[in-house]
Amino acid sequence: SVFGVVMTVTSWQWYGLGAWVGRLLGITDALNVLSVGSGAAGVFLGLCLNIFQLSSEMWKISRRFADYYADKNVDTEFEESPEDKGVKQRLNNWLNHDHSNLKKFRKTTYIIETALMISYTLIANMNFWGLMLGVLSLFAPEASIKLVSSTISLLGGASEHETEKVPDQYEI
Repeated sequence: SVFGVVMTVTSWQWYGLGAWVGRLLGITDALNVLSVGSGAAGVFLGLCLNIFQLSSEMWKISRRFADYYADKNVDTEFEESPEDKGVKQRLNNWLNHDHSNLKKFRKTTYIIETALMISYTLIANMNFWGLMLGVLSLFAPEASIKLVSSTISLLGGASEHETEKVPDQYEI
């Protein structure tokens, strides 16, 4: 339910941002298909940014990703050094380079998202609730996904563990 509330609020913020950009471009009628389309484009942009931001962090959230990273010896703290410029070094550290690139682009998308949300909040939605929704839409999605993932891991593991220990009552 926490995840659902956070995603609803965040989607509403991104819809408002898209509609606001649409109004800046001259799309003003609230029932106009283009106005609804610009709001939907805002939701799509927010969804894409948030999915991309999580791509380099999935190993922290999903056990399956963590297992894959461990199997492939991916160094999540890998930093490219001047010696890593050659083909052999790149081939030897391919997944480490890929993860490092995702982390760099993640920072860029956070800057873009923050700039868009601050602009929208300060210019078009400047009130107490607008500020609260802006802060919530910036920080809460990742936290709620981690919360949901942790809950599923623990409760799913506990329910699997419980079913393994229950003996068959009809066995003689």
